[in-house]
Amino acid sequence: MKPFFLHSLSGRPYRVRALSGLIGAGLLAGALGTSAQTAVSAAPAAPASAADAGQPWSWSDLQAWSAEQGPAVRLARLKEHVASSNLKLVESDNGARLVAATSLTRAKEPVTDTLNRNYSRLAGQAGLRWSFLGAEEARRRSVLEARTEQLSSTAQTQLLQAQAVTELGRLYVRYLRSQQREQVAQAYLSTRSQIESKLQERVAGGHMLRSEGLDLQGYYEAAQNRVAREREVQRAALQQMGFLTGRHLRPQPVPALAMPQTCMSPAVLQDALNTHPALESARYAMEGTREQAQHTRYGGVIGGVQLSQSLSKDFGGSPGHATAVAVDVSIPLQWRSQKDAMAAKLQGQYDEAAEQYAQTQSKLQLEQQTVLEQYKLNQNELRSSAQRYAAATEGLRVAQLRAPSLDGDGLVQAIKAGNGRYEAAVRYISAAEEVDLAAMDMLYYTRGCSLQTRNDDPLQAAVLQRTGAAVPAAPAAAGAAAAMAAAGPAAAAQKAGPGDEAGAAKSAAAAAQAAPAGTGWYAWKGWQWVQQPARVDQLPQGTQRLLVSFTEEQLQRLAADGHARQGLEQLAQRARQRGIGLELLLGEPTWVLPQGRGNMLALLQKVQSMPFGMVHLDLERSQLPEAQQKDWDRHALDSLKEAVGQSRLPISLTTHHRELRDPGFLQALQKAGVKEVVPMIYSANAQSTVNVIKQLPPMPQGLDLAVAQSIEKELPSEESLFRVGRRQALAHWQGVAQSLRTVPGFKGIVVQSWEDYMEAQP
Repeated sequence: MKPFFLHSLSGRPYRVRALSGLIGAGLLAGALGTSAQTAVSAAPAAPASAADAGQPWSWSDLQAWSAEQGPAVRLARLKEHVASSNLKLVESDNGARLVAATSLTRAKEPVTDTLNRNYSRLAGQAGLRWSFLGAEEARRRSVLEARTEQLSSTAQTQLLQAQAVTELGRLYVRYLRSQQREQVAQAYLSTRSQIESKLQERVAGGHMLRSEGLDLQGYYEAAQNRVAREREVQRAALQQMGFLTGRHLRPQPVPALAMPQTCMSPAVLQDALNTHPALESARYAMEGTREQAQHTRYGGVIGGVQLSQSLSKDFGGSPGHATAVAVDVSIPLQWRSQKDAMAAKLQGQYDEAAEQYAQTQSKLQLEQQTVLEQYKLNQNELRSSAQRYAAATEGLRVAQLRAPSLDGDGLVQAIKAGNGRYEAAVRYISAAEEVDLAAMDMLYYTRGCSLQTRNDDPLQAAVLQRTGAAVPAAPAAAGAAAAMAAAGPAAAAQKAGPGDEAGAAKSAAAAAQAAPAGTGWYAWKGWQWVQQPARVDQLPQGTQRLLVSFTEEQLQRLAADGHARQGLEQLAQRARQRGIGLELLLGEPTWVLPQGRGNMLALLQKVQSMPFGMVHLDLERSQLPEAQQKDWDRHALDSLKEAVGQSRLPISLTTHHRELRDPGFLQALQKAGVKEVVPMIYSANAQSTVNVIKQLPPMPQGLDLAVAQSIEKELPSEESLFRVGRRQALAHWQGVAQSLRTVPGFKGIVVQSWEDYMEAQP
């Protein structure tokens, strides 16, 4: 299905736009001159009348709100609820029926030719009836149809969420770029009074025709009109974003967005295409009809078995009873014709679904390729606009140098050159907007990737601060840096010195290694962290949790050795300075057994005074001998209850995701006092991970959820991201986290393990 925001144009299948580097108004204002710098710093981000209204927001807020409050998403969720309820309804029918009947009879029966028996009888009957053959097949087809409808409605909700995020991104880009164009126009208008005064003097002195003076003043009138137009663009974009999120948003400066380049790799694009919600919906329909076609063996032949017990009482007589077993079969006269017709109908539905799947796949592939090509074309246009802007800047410099020697003509040439550079700056920003919009459209076809805000652009210090431009807020800084990146490495090198360039490269590398917010790391060699607390600085940006593990001997040493305890305190302090929580990871499968529980409780007592924020218990059924696995869930709950009772620190459970499929187990964990559950989902397919989580029962109130992912080198590539390298693994986890933002209780990704991550290729 083509996204609703793509518009058809004559001469090409559709028009798409997207995201790349942002042009900062600070850079442009710096080029426009000192007076322009003051204007940019004072330029409003939006009309002042609305500045105190609405709530603050960010790009991550917009995405989360639209996934829950978007008008189309709300309607889709209602349909999804109806489909889920319908599935429960048809699944509840197992073919068994309780039958009951009662009767009161007044009878006259002949005994002989001359003697009749008159009596009154009260009778009751109860029993069970099971239907089978064609009736059972019909029930199975109904369940399969309802399940297909439920899965399709879930995929449709995901599709609408992806469309809402993409449309929000387009509005976000328009809002940002409009702010920048307004700031450039304000900077240009800051010289208006001075220039108009000089023009009036020359007209009054007879050195310039009045028409020529009015023509030059018209440049500023056009700039003033642009300010009003850009403010209306911002107002409309803000209003539409509010509609899509169900919020009243306040006008504010916004930062730039960046898409990881790994999202453009052929492998990522193909994986995103194969798991696209539009294709998933078609696949569910195809698979559902194929499974239904397998249940047509008996056609309209319906059979049943009934077991019943009856009691009777004759008034004036003795009671009686009977037990009966009955079998019945109903065969339509044209049963073979009905069977063949039903099979042909279901086969036709499957063929239709298969054709729909193939067409949807081809259409998505074509659209994805077209959007990617448009993105590349817009990038080329951005580079061309950067060159034209550089030429206009040089033209203004030359005109200003020549102005004193050319008298009046020099002033006119300088004014025209200044307007030329202002127009080139506006076109430069608009070209960058086209690139931004094209990248936003790419976001729709790169499911699993997410755009990140850039408040710490590496070129901000190397470009904006060196030019002396006053940067109004984060968006201008990030935009200027991306503008220099679009202009090419040579442009950045010209603006920045060698030291600045090295610093920018280092910052760029750090930004590229960002993990999704809330990320945690399993660090099994905890003693190395105690000995070297500075290792915390190696954790990627976005890390908020560090789960360190120790041997029993090391924990005893931490409890008794003051020097070792000091190292642990320094580690916790260093982590806190970076906003990272230090948590304890303990794992031993036999702790779920009654005979091993005492060891776990003894260790918990020793760590209560240590600077940990939580205790994670890694308990896995599969690590026990097969004979001890049967009652794992019951033993695990007993162990967790005792752990919660003995520990002042919150308790978290890490285990395989299949243990959480039973809603009763999750409820029991919450009642036991467990604060968090971390299902291990070792899959290198982002959509598979998301599907597993969304198929789990809802998290009870008060029970948080994190998802364990693997980068272990020992696991195959289908389960671990070790072979794709650190950069692409982080991009993968960004996508998973973004897709799970709307899941109640979701806190983030926890990676197994830090040691394997550091051994992976960059």
